[in-house]
Amino acid sequence: MPAKLRAGLSIIALVALAGCVTPITPIVWMKDGMTEEALRRDRYECIREATYPATFGTGGIITTRLRVDEALYRLCMQARGYAEQKN
Repeated sequence: MPAKLRAGLSIIALVALAGCVTPITPIVWMKDGMTEEALRRDRYECIREATYPATFGTGGIITTRLRVDEALYRLCMQARGYAEQKN
């Protein structure tokens, strides 16, 4: 394979992969009188409540992955008295 073709295919592959990556923005939660232990517990429980199986299939291959509904997670944390701190 010619070097120019190989370089071009490599660039296309990198651009395609970059499009698949969703940046994760860390969320800082604040609550009056909160402890680190309570925050960890509440985050864990809200993530667990907002997690669901998502099934994908192409070409006869079916895959199931766990996804987190970010809106449901935020609502859960807010219902527990937390406010999202803007960075």
